[in-house]
Formats: sequence, C-alpha cells, structure tokens
Amino acid sequence: MTDYQGAQGMKLQVSQLAQISERGVLIIESLDASLYQAFVAVDGCEHLIYGDDGRPVRAFSLGNMRQRLGYHRFLRVVLRQHSAYDEMIGQPVREQSNALEVDISWPAESGFPVPISKSLH
Repeated sequence: MTDYQGAQGMKLQVSQLAQISERGVLIIESLDASLYQAFVAVDGCEHLIYGDDGRPVRAFSLGNMRQRLGYHRFLRVVLRQHSAYDEMIGQPVREQSNALEVDISWPAESGFPVPISKSLH
C-alpha cells in the first residue's frame, strides 16, 4: 500500500493544483459504483480537492474526472477502491486498509491534455 494513506491535509482548490501537481500523486477514489472523488497526496498528506464552487471534486466516471483534472501533470495517478468484502462475510475490522490501488494513464502524460470545459469547473 502507498505511504501517503492516512494522513489528512487541508482543503485544496483546483486552482491551486498547478502549484503542486507535478510533485503530487492524484488519487481518484471510487466511492460507489459510478461515483469518484479526487485527492492529491503531497509530502505524506492527502488533500481533498475542491472545485471553485467550494464542493469536493466528484465525477460519475473516470472520463469526467479526466475532463476536470486531465490538464494537470502528476507524479502518478491511481484509482483506489476500498473493498467491503470483509464486512459482507462477517470478518473483524482490519488494522490495515484493504484498499486496492491501480495506476492509470493520464491525459497530461501523453502530451495531449483534455480540453478544459468551463461548465465542469
């Protein structure tokens, strides 16, 4: 598991990402079947990313998340999902997280960033 999990940081606005994105890890967390939320991990702390409207950056698909944040470069981009399997079969609560993290490709890495849509900010 990654070394940045657990430590919670401050709110981070999308407009502030340009200052830190190239040294941060973007974490797209799957909250539900089609609901994702964005965090960035920098210097050992995870920061929830907020839009200009003051609400956490959420999307209904990875494609939509790429449209919102795809023009930023990151050290790494991961998709994270916590499993409810232990709870479903009656296992005791684990001391360690059972989250699965998978590296995913990101538009800014290809040199062809996703066009920015004003309606998504």
